[in-house]
Amino acid sequence: MALEVEKFAKGFVAALVELEQSSIQPKSPEHRRALNQLYEFIAEQVELARDNPRMRNWFKDVLRLRNSLSPGQTGAFDQFETALRDLQLSFTESPNPNYEDIVFTVSKPFASSSLEAFEPKERELIRNAARVFVGSQA
Repeated sequence: MALEVEKFAKGFVAALVELEQSSIQPKSPEHRRALNQLYEFIAEQVELARDNPRMRNWFKDVLRLRNSLSPGQTGAFDQFETALRDLQLSFTESPNPNYEDIVFTVSKPFASSSLEAFEPKERELIRNAARVFVGSQA
């Protein structure tokens, strides 16, 4: 199964919950910088997979993911923000798209359990992406 942006968003939220992050504010300057770092991390993964013929499917997955995570002309991460907000009834709470906060509503044990459903390579990418995001806020 391909790692589409919606699937990545669900895993990313779970990984952030594991790291004690309870929300994201995609419009805040601090979180936009962190999202830029996340985008750069995924772009690096594309380059690592590009020339390896054994990683052809993985290359396609991370390339599509990178394209979905790319910022728009205003610097906003609209497609990724939409994917996060689409998790509203399962993983997040954001009653109005104009609200700054997307609050994560899952417990840490549930988040960890959810990550176990991912393939090992996907899970590693997602957890590393969450670490990059959290580390970029420091």
